[in-house]
Amino acid sequence: MAYLDLNQAVFQRDENKKLIPQEVVLESLDDKPQMKLTPLLKGEIQRVVAAAKSSSEKEKQLDDEIISQHTIEPNIPLEKTKDLKLAYAEAIIVALMSISVGKSQVEVKKMMRDSTALKVLEEENFLSKKD
Repeated sequence: MAYLDLNQAVFQRDENKKLIPQEVVLESLDDKPQMKLTPLLKGEIQRVVAAAKSSSEKEKQLDDEIISQHTIEPNIPLEKTKDLKLAYAEAIIVALMSISVGKSQVEVKKMMRDSTALKVLEEENFLSKKD
């Protein structure tokens, strides 16, 4: 039996206690561009899930905020998120959720498409605990 490797189980932080960005490939885009993103923490995931349960305008607004706050390289400022093509915005959100919950982008996209993401997140206690 192997013990939990804490380095694999927690997000890494730098000396200033900021989350270290992770380099990811946006797998759903044809040219497979790379980005550096910082993961969402449990409280932010809870906000995303709550917004997804409510109005689509609130969800879009939250998606824009999350994209602007968690894109590091290149950084996409809030005023530019409104001009993002839908395929790119979706690819960034899927990649963010992937690194945040520890599932592949394919799994995250399937969960979102099948509307089972809320159930999975609830089952894995992401919704019952605060940061």
